Amino acid sequence: METIQWIPVTLFCESHRIETTFIDELEQFGLIELKVEQSTRLIAADHLPAVEKMLLLHEEMGINLEGIETVMHLLDKIQLMQSEMLQLRKRLRSFDGL
Repeated sequence: METIQWIPVTLFCESHRIETTFIDELEQFGLIELKVEQSTRLIAADHLPAVEKMLLLHEEMGINLEGIETVMHLLDKIQLMQSEMLQLRKRLRSFDGL
């Protein structure tokens, strides 16, 4: 069974020099889920790349939360389509040998 590592929100925010309100807004908008343990809010470590991507979209590109939601949805769809294309290419190669 795989154990999930959790990072305190305050540690993430300090290391990225941002206010915790950004994480609050992401959570309120439904873009991330947090866990609370002993009154400490935590982010799953495997979600950090997505949170960092959302931070980049917001800070560097000035995209609002609605835009971030749209971009993340489209990126998920692209990743799914790329995975499906890879599977289809593998299947097509198996037919090439016939």
